[in-house]
Amino acid sequence: MIPTHHCSLCGYRFNENEMAERGCATCPTRSGGCGLVRCPSCGYEWPPESGSVLAGLIGRLFSREDPKESSRGET
Repeated sequence: MIPTHHCSLCGYRFNENEMAERGCATCPTRSGGCGLVRCPSCGYEWPPESGSVLAGLIGRLFSREDPKESSRGET
């Protein structure tokens, strides 16, 4: 399965193949090794959540699930 992304700036949904063809292809470095996700529609870039410790921490802090709620059933 090809990972998909959602641009938080313009709302465009795209997959890794489309990013490589349209997003990274326009990058001046064209190295593909920068590790950022680039929206092929608007060009906005961000670190992937799976590879970023900071993004993972922020995601857990602002997740919709309350940690106290999930631990209540475990006694």
